[in-house]
Amino acid sequence: MNPRRSLFVRVCAFTALAGIAQAGATDTAAQREAAWQQHQKMATDSPYAGVQWRSIGPTAQGGRVTSIATVPGQPYTFYVAYATGGVWKTTDDGNTFEPLTDGLPITVTGAIAVDPQHPDTLWVGTGEPNASRSSYGGMGLFRSDDGGKHFQRAGLAGTDRIARIVVDPKDGNRIFVAVVGRLYTDGGEPGVYRSIDGGKSWSRVLKGERPNSGAIDLVQDASDPSVLYASLWEHTRRPWKFQESGAGSGIFKSTDGGTTWQRIGKGFPTGDHVGRIG
Repeated sequence: MNPRRSLFVRVCAFTALAGIAQAGATDTAAQREAAWQQHQKMATDSPYAGVQWRSIGPTAQGGRVTSIATVPGQPYTFYVAYATGGVWKTTDDGNTFEPLTDGLPITVTGAIAVDPQHPDTLWVGTGEPNASRSSYGGMGLFRSDDGGKHFQRAGLAGTDRIARIVVDPKDGNRIFVAVVGRLYTDGGEPGVYRSIDGGKSWSRVLKGERPNSGAIDLVQDASDPSVLYASLWEHTRRPWKFQESGAGSGIFKSTDGGTTWQRIGKGFPTGDHVGRIG
């Protein structure tokens, strides 16, 4: 797609998703994909399709940065993910940036990660994990194997909001994803997911103790990849209230590569007033 028309397409997509939210409906991954295909057709068939769009501002506003990923062996190259502005790449230590995800069906981004063994492999998790009123859901995972030039879908389309992606430094086919789930409605299948085949299939290896407990952070022991720590956050956002804590919040540990998990209790607070960790 012509980059100059990407703004028009994104405006159409956000307008449709906002309409769904205002109607009080719980949209599905299939509905979001259908909306994206419809808006692509709208952009093509529009009587204004030939108009060349250009940005007129604001020029001093960048928005929220949700994730940064460096590239092993390339000290001047890194990626920056914005809450609603997509993923950007620099190869000159931040002097200039190139947008990478303008052609994707969504630019709302929650997490990015680079495969340490294959630096050209970039993982993008969509949907912002923060719980503000201006946070939007996503459409799952996307993967690039050429440094962000091209992307393909990588599953988890119904998870809505992805908070963290961890790629095993010893095995690029093993990926862990922290999913927060939906914000204004129930669902999104929150928890920690694992793939052992490079994102072709996924299994939920950690599920919250309560329905609204989602995984907000995830780290792997650099010296022992079989050890992982996950932070779960119980919270509920509605138009009229925000419950920012709950007994389902806490830190969980796995010592077998994510197959089993145990809550870490000693020394940490517990109860209804435990909020976001990480």
